[in-house]
Amino acid sequence: MQKKGSEKMKEQNLRLRFLAEGAALIALATVLSIIIIYKAPYGGSLTLFSMVPIIMISVRHGVKNGLFAAFVYSIIQLLLGLSNFSYIPSWQGIAASALFDYIFAFTVLGFAGMFVRTKAFSGKYGIYGAVALGSAITVIARTVIHMFASVFIWRSLWLEWYADDPTNIVNKFSPWVFALIYNISYMLPELILTLVATPVVASLYDFGMKKKKKEPEKNDEQAQN
Repeated sequence: MQKKGSEKMKEQNLRLRFLAEGAALIALATVLSIIIIYKAPYGGSLTLFSMVPIIMISVRHGVKNGLFAAFVYSIIQLLLGLSNFSYIPSWQGIAASALFDYIFAFTVLGFAGMFVRTKAFSGKYGIYGAVALGSAITVIARTVIHMFASVFIWRSLWLEWYADDPTNIVNKFSPWVFALIYNISYMLPELILTLVATPVVASLYDFGMKKKKKEPEKNDEQAQN
């Protein structure tokens, strides 16, 4: 009975720690997202490590909590980007943009911790590989989602806006090639910054990856003496 009570208390403490730390990291990510290094001409921007705090929530507290935090962050980004919807003429387009440009694109960051504490990354420096691989996959996934939004939502509007300018980049490439070039222009530098930052930040935390001393054996020896 006492064991169950202690386990419940431990679970509550972990939950409270997640809520406190998660709220702080979401706030930090929001502030960093406002610090824009480069703003792409048709939407999207390179920010100062804005994805790192969200990724670290998933790494620290698991994918389930990471997805919840990333979803909350996606709603905040949606609210900050409401002015972008003024360019879309239909409610269907607005709904699609809200899903692909914000909800899906940012919530996917919650998967970043999927390799943490797995057998494949259980070595001394496994945490760094797990964080780097998880970060790379989720940022690339976000890029692909933005590409879908570019092709199916925004491209028709861009073609309409620049119909009289055949030299514009919008008219020079096929939809997928343009979407790839355009989104990589800011997401590739964002990926590089994220891959540089996440292992450094991970090194500052204790993830329980270090081997614990065999205390039970020590206690047995003391009992024999």
